[in-house]
Amino acid sequence: MQMDKTDLAILKELRDNGRISYRDLSRKVGIPESTIRFRVDKLVKNGIIKQFTVLVDESALGYTISALIEIRYDSAVDREELESELRSLKNVVMAYSITGDYDYVALVKCEGIDELNEIIVRIHEIKGVIRCRTHVVLSKVKEECITPV
Repeated sequence: MQMDKTDLAILKELRDNGRISYRDLSRKVGIPESTIRFRVDKLVKNGIIKQFTVLVDESALGYTISALIEIRYDSAVDREELESELRSLKNVVMAYSITGDYDYVALVKCEGIDELNEIIVRIHEIKGVIRCRTHVVLSKVKEECITPV
């Protein structure tokens, strides 16, 4: 799908406030509300907008520890089991296949050090995992869950 300046303006406004009404979005972007509705529907239909969601303060839910876990994996073993396990762990909020000395990195959110330890043990138990290196987050310098538009 080809996006124009209007689509990008709509995305910027929705990124900043996903609860904005079509009427207010229409005013900010400068096009009729009916056109806004059509364009938003088109962005959803074409997969540009994957979902509408809410950002939650994880500490309010008891998740006081964030950590990055680097995973080295045996290339002779099928990776599907590892990837499936990472997707199934509720505390893993992001996981990526990466380049460099390690093969994967996972961002985890935990209620405490004991829960982090359990996750590390579970990852070590996955067939093909050779080694993990864990980095506990001490402070958040910048954390945004938005894509630049």
